[in-house]
Amino acid sequence: MRPDPTPDRKLRIGRALRLRGRFVHLHSIGEGRPVLLLHGCGSLGEEILGSLPPVEGIRWIAPDRPGYGYTEPIPDAGPRAAADWLADLIDVLGLAPVQVVAHSLAAGQALWLAATHPGKVRAVTLLAPLCRAPRGPVPVLGLLAMPGIGPLLRRRLLPHLMPLPGAQALASLIAPDAPPLLRDGPLQHLLRDQALAATRAELRSLDTAMQRLPQVGRPVLAVTGGSDRIAPHGALLPWLKAVVPDLDLLEIADAGHDLHRSAPLRVLAAVLSQGEASRPRPPHPARRPEPTEPRAGWQDEDRAQ
Repeated sequence: MRPDPTPDRKLRIGRALRLRGRFVHLHSIGEGRPVLLLHGCGSLGEEILGSLPPVEGIRWIAPDRPGYGYTEPIPDAGPRAAADWLADLIDVLGLAPVQVVAHSLAAGQALWLAATHPGKVRAVTLLAPLCRAPRGPVPVLGLLAMPGIGPLLRRRLLPHLMPLPGAQALASLIAPDAPPLLRDGPLQHLLRDQALAATRAELRSLDTAMQRLPQVGRPVLAVTGGSDRIAPHGALLPWLKAVVPDLDLLEIADAGHDLHRSAPLRVLAAVLSQGEASRPRPPHPARRPEPTEPRAGWQDEDRAQ
């Protein structure tokens, strides 16, 4: 099955490849050290890529994750299976070891990738990590994705509901990031059949998968928004500290859930700093140490001569 051939006018067409016999769509800009960007639910590789400027010496790679945009879904959308899919993608693109930057719902996949394929991962940067499924969206997404009634609801009802307080509630959840996200973000893709199904499957499998996450042996930086109402990090941190021994935390106090859009320069600085800190360093050439004080017995040896 090929993806929908009629792209939304806002979308740019990037590179296409085959992985496990399925179509994968991604964007890649720049040359140098690779950084793999993983978007959250209801989004695209283009969205997270567009929030970060080109940087000399950095190659940004931003795929549409399975089921989103123009990447075909995979049979199991859970974090562990998606991590294996990412490992195969890293191999095909020749990226290992790569720094992985994951936003929101993609955090679980990035952590499973680092835990089960550590040789392919240099470091992980989590942006507003969503590692525990909120209860509300799952049944709603299931209804919207249901064959027959789902397309009818999306076509007939949602256009009339969006101007109503429900949209304002959505905006309040992602505040203070709401204006640019609602204006520029590819929210229409959340309503496509395969995107809805992918998000629903990811959310349903998230809690069980994260409870079984092995210890992560790679460095992880969690960047959180102090105003995040979708993935508040207070309850998450004790669990995250237990499974990630090498964990650093950074809070951007005035950012919400889409902090890469409301605070792109601070997020960029954090990503680049962690990537630089995790780069392997060549060993210093062996050099004979110079003593700072006489070694015991030297004076006696001089006298003996």
